[in-house]
Amino acid sequence: MKRVCVLFLFIFVSSVEVFCKTLGVGVLLDKSEVSSGMEKKLEKELNLNFAGTNYEPKILKTYVVENNNFKEELSKLEKNPEINGIFVLTYEIPQNLKLKSKNKFYSFPFGFLKENNLLKYKNVNYITGKFNVQEDVKLLKELKPMKKLGVFVPTLNNSEEKIAGIKKLFKKENMPVEIITENTSEENMRNILKTVDGLYLISYGQYGAKPLALANQMKLPTFTIDFSSALNKKSLMGYDLRSEIDRRLRGGALSYMLYKTKNKRNLIGEIGDIKKTIFYNMDIGNEIDCYPSLLFLQNIQELNKNEEKKQYLGFKEAINRALIANNNLLSARNTMESFIYNVGVANSKRLPQLSLNAQYNRLDKDITSIPMNKPENSVNSYVKLSQVIFNDQINANVYIQKQQLKNSQAAYEQAKKDTIYYVASTYLNILQLNAQLKIQESNYKVVKESLNVARVNYKVGASGAQDVYRLESSLSSALSNIAEVKGQIKIAEASLNRLLNYPIDNSYTYENFNKISQDFVMGKDFLKKYAYGSSGTNKLLNFLINGAVENSENLENVENNINIKKREYTAAGRERYIPSIEAFGQYNKNNIITPWGENSNVHGPSEYWQGGVAITLPLIQGGETIEQRKMIEKQIESLSYKKKELNNEIAQNVSQTFTKLLTDYIQSYTSEVSATSAEKNLKIVSNLYAAGNGTITDLLDAQNSTLAAQLNHVIANYNMFNSAVKLENLYGDYTITKTPLERQAIINKLESIMN
Repeated sequence: MKRVCVLFLFIFVSSVEVFCKTLGVGVLLDKSEVSSGMEKKLEKELNLNFAGTNYEPKILKTYVVENNNFKEELSKLEKNPEINGIFVLTYEIPQNLKLKSKNKFYSFPFGFLKENNLLKYKNVNYITGKFNVQEDVKLLKELKPMKKLGVFVPTLNNSEEKIAGIKKLFKKENMPVEIITENTSEENMRNILKTVDGLYLISYGQYGAKPLALANQMKLPTFTIDFSSALNKKSLMGYDLRSEIDRRLRGGALSYMLYKTKNKRNLIGEIGDIKKTIFYNMDIGNEIDCYPSLLFLQNIQELNKNEEKKQYLGFKEAINRALIANNNLLSARNTMESFIYNVGVANSKRLPQLSLNAQYNRLDKDITSIPMNKPENSVNSYVKLSQVIFNDQINANVYIQKQQLKNSQAAYEQAKKDTIYYVASTYLNILQLNAQLKIQESNYKVVKESLNVARVNYKVGASGAQDVYRLESSLSSALSNIAEVKGQIKIAEASLNRLLNYPIDNSYTYENFNKISQDFVMGKDFLKKYAYGSSGTNKLLNFLINGAVENSENLENVENNINIKKREYTAAGRERYIPSIEAFGQYNKNNIITPWGENSNVHGPSEYWQGGVAITLPLIQGGETIEQRKMIEKQIESLSYKKKELNNEIAQNVSQTFTKLLTDYIQSYTSEVSATSAEKNLKIVSNLYAAGNGTITDLLDAQNSTLAAQLNHVIANYNMFNSAVKLENLYGDYTITKTPLERQAIINKLESIMN
């Protein structure tokens, strides 16, 4: 029995060895950024393609080489008996490369043009793809008129045959070219670049760095095709080939499987159009004074922006800045301070008054001839010190100026509240526009992906040209929407800068909205507890109305004006029966100049003192006092009506804003549900269309519905917080400027009112 088991185990192990033969694989990698992770991707593709076969590929040896100098490492792999397949994952093939092993499989998946030197080997898989020179030249021409183009080709394999093939590609587009290689001297490179209008680089790694740098210096548009992506960040535009790399690795792994299983299918060679993403670097464009149109950017799949570092501007930081720098607020504060001096001026009338006086007198000669009269010409002087004992007009004026000071203080406080409201609402508006911009950019990306699918479907006959045209139209609209929102952001930022007294073209990075929302007492967490018409909601509304009336600076202003008119009315009534009393002392100094003319010898006393009390009581001034009191009565009555109307207006505004806040909360909730559903529907419809089972009408409807739903949610969400800011402005106090402990105390108070 034991012998039978041992025999059975031997047969099983032998069968496993027979049916699961290990294939040793060697890999040559180029030292570049995109090579990272390439070995694992190849291993994954090998496992997928060899699944179900009698082979188990396994990567045994990997070499990383620089500058495509891999002949020595290739020789090591060829001599290694454990290696069955060799994958050369570098981006160029040295000229006259000789392969020494006829029993090993070779794969060169990253080819651009045909290599006749490699095609003669039956155990070699060389994969190439078509790059669309027509499309590339068209893009360059849209940026700048192109009469001649410089083309860079690396020196590793710049055979006359390959150079002729490259020239032939551009000749089809009626584009003369000048070839530049790595061995071209810098002087000759400069001379060639002076004669061309742009530079097209078929580059590998850093080989094209020198001509690319020279082209940028000379402000020439550049277009780069490079598997290594080494120069992508320094080129104006070109191909991002990461997706193509994955496809080439898949093709190499499949070819290895076909070769080992002796499948009748040919090895993967020409795989059609290169799968690429066209990129455009905005920072390079700015450096070479190249500013593309919006229509041009429609053809760009990856728009790289060099985001300038913007100053951070927090929500509360913006409010605090406005409170110390806003011009209107500074003006209101100075107006208030001027009224402080007005009170001082009015009060000064109660203080002792000292005056120095001089008077020249000239009398008629006929009068001067009378004996004992004064001289014809004389100059007298006196110093007078006076002190008001009682003057109701002065007292009334002091009271009125104090009330005016209160008005100016109320106006200043209202200006502060309004400034906080304007800054907060403008800040939130900018956040809303930035959120809209992200949605519009996301929509643009979705439409662009759909357009790419439609173009592929059209090429294979799965859809008509109308799909492409309708999506192109939709893409133009999406791009226009992006431009519109960006313009609105610029306008909103100009308004914010004016409020903060910053340069009008300043732009900022802003605080996260979720963090800002925590500063609002009446946010989603608070509002979700209450509904329309509930007793708690009505209690809260009454509390807000009463608080708004109590805190209203405008009501205080009207009340102060009523007090002013009442004091004017009292002063006008007292004027006829309460006299003004003033004590005075006066020192006279006459004849400070010797009199002249007739009677000049009549001097009289030269120096003397006098003093007394002056009492003034106006009796009749043509009935003016009666008419003035009647006028003031009407003014007081008018202000009383204004006060009542202002009370009603405050109550109405608070009620309307509170109702809108509750409505905005509901719309925020429902629009979020709608947006989520629309996004799910779009995903389903997009997948159906990509699979050829959906119509363009369904796709466009889903895209438009999703865009509208997302925008509605953003608008409703921000409307809710704008309503909260407006409600706090009407109430006359802001929770957004308070500390977390103060806000929690307010929440507790509101909840106690509502329960």
